[in-house]
Amino acid sequence: MSGGNLNFVEEVARKKLGAPAGWQMHGWEVIGKSDLIVRGGVPVGTYARGPRKGRPKWVGKGDRVVVTQAEERAEKAAYEHATGKCAECQGSKETWAGWHHERGTSYRPCRKCGATGLACQGGVQ
Repeated sequence: MSGGNLNFVEEVARKKLGAPAGWQMHGWEVIGKSDLIVRGGVPVGTYARGPRKGRPKWVGKGDRVVVTQAEERAEKAAYEHATGKCAECQGSKETWAGWHHERGTSYRPCRKCGATGLACQGGVQ
């Protein structure tokens, strides 16, 4: 899979909640202009059949926590500092560009790091 798969909003929510192993975000809603109320929990299993076969199964509404844009930016900066990788592509050099019903998922070179996969030093390159 190209492009990163780490969800920084989910990481912030886990840390704020002190969430147990296996905790996953399963929903969100925007509050204000850009902050989020994140919902999540530990799935109780997976669906065995039907259109959701193989997907996590949730019981109840789960935990809720507010994640601000500033917290997400701070998590991305901490990731880049700790790994030396670009937070946008997580070192893969590519980011998600779109999806088409016939061609599937497409990717493009990461614009944030100039397709180097490295964290930008001193701002956007």
